[in-house]
Amino acid sequence: MAVSEKAIGFMQGNMERGKAIPGQSLTNSPEDPYKWEQPSEFTNSKEAMLYVFENLTVPETTSNILLSLSKGIGVIDIASITLYTGFTEGKWNPDLMMLLMEPTMYMIMALAEKAEIVYIMDSEDEIEEE
Repeated sequence: MAVSEKAIGFMQGNMERGKAIPGQSLTNSPEDPYKWEQPSEFTNSKEAMLYVFENLTVPETTSNILLSLSKGIGVIDIASITLYTGFTEGKWNPDLMMLLMEPTMYMIMALAEKAEIVYIMDSEDEIEEE
């Protein structure tokens, strides 16, 4: 089977940008899996929610979130980044991550309202309105 020039260009472009080659994860050592390839730390949604809320209310984290909201970053974007980071650290699986999305967004909105910061839900909505 011959490899097309387009496929070679795609792989070369990905390598130059630092992206993984398709199928690269299948060549990793089974003794050293990524954190998200192992059993997750949280399986109970209440325990995971408490963990997220505790992390969001750390003073340094809260100030960074409020600063981001005041600069026009959307609530959905901040919640997504927070939860995706937890997924990559092996804290929860993708299903639990999706279940945590709504409560995390409400927590971020509550922090913004407490600080009297006007927030937007999605950064893309703000761009479209302008």
